[in-house]
Order: sequence, then structure tokens, then C-alpha cells
Amino acid sequence: MVIPTLNEEKNLPWVLRRMPSYVDEVVIVDGRSQDNTVEVAKALRPDVVVVNESRKGKGWPFAPALQPPRVTSS
Repeated sequence: MVIPTLNEEKNLPWVLRRMPSYVDEVVIVDGRSQDNTVEVAKALRPDVVVVNESRKGKGWPFAPALQPPRVTSS
């Protein structure tokens, strides 16, 4: 699940606590938040992947999600 964020420390608890159990990876794409968005995400979901996005615009947070999937060996 890819979640674009910008100053979402107050909203992330609501979103992350309601994440379905079948979601096994959460990626926060943070657009230069000035609050504690990243810290809140890590506290609520220690396995969260944080990508810092410095470019402006609504489409950039989804660019990492469009990359080929990571393959892990079993």
C-alpha cells in the first residue's frame, strides 16, 4: 500500500489502524512534512518503508509504486 503524505501526523493513526490485515507492506511517500508524520508512521507500524520525495506535485509520490516489484528469494 502506497500512502502519499504531507503533514499527516494527525491523520496517520486513523489510516494505519484501519489497514486491512492482508496488506503486508506499507510505503509512506513523504513530501517534506514539517510535522512528525514519519515518526508517527514508524511508531504505529515499525515495518513501514519511508520514501522521502523532494519534488513538488501530486503524481510524484506514486512514482516508487510504479517501479518493478522487489523479488525476494525464499
